Amino acid sequence: MGECGLYLGRERIGTLCWARAGETTAVFAACPMETGRIYRVLLLCENGEIPLGVMLPEAGRFVLKKELPRAVVPRRAFVDRSLPGEGHLPHLPLAFSAFRPAEAGELGLSAADENSGLLCADWIDRRYFLAPFRPGEESLFAPYFSLSVLVEGETGGFLAFCKKDEICQPVFSDPSAETDRLRASGSIS
Repeated sequence: MGECGLYLGRERIGTLCWARAGETTAVFAACPMETGRIYRVLLLCENGEIPLGVMLPEAGRFVLKKELPRAVVPRRAFVDRSLPGEGHLPHLPLAFSAFRPAEAGELGLSAADENSGLLCADWIDRRYFLAPFRPGEESLFAPYFSLSVLVEGETGGFLAFCKKDEICQPVFSDPSAETDRLRASGSIS
């Protein structure tokens, strides 16, 4: 039997356990339940990412039970948290409700720019940013234009970019590309 952490952003919120039997690997994940949210689990393994599905409430916590091919070796698991009916923002692996106000100095902006409206959220090894954007208006985030994609949300437009290993970079062009590759290769169904 093995186990690995179950993470929401950078915070460990639970554990994913697995055991091999015959040709399958039985997986069990559990964490505290959050009322009014949907938790989807994404498993990182040596062959890439595998979406495991939605956690269900059971005895006051969220749980997920799944059987996978024996060859799957879990390394880490992540929770994709959203509101009911909410999807991911275009070009991003996260829903808008996952974002929170960024801390002052997060991008090295001056202290006077603390209330800039910058939002952030963590997903696997990257911190994603949403910077408010209105065409024709000056923006504190002009230095990040070349790294950004424009995301139009319910409350207006945002420039989206991410930071990995303290280096700002463009968001993934297709966050599900690795999952699609694994499906095509037959590694997952």
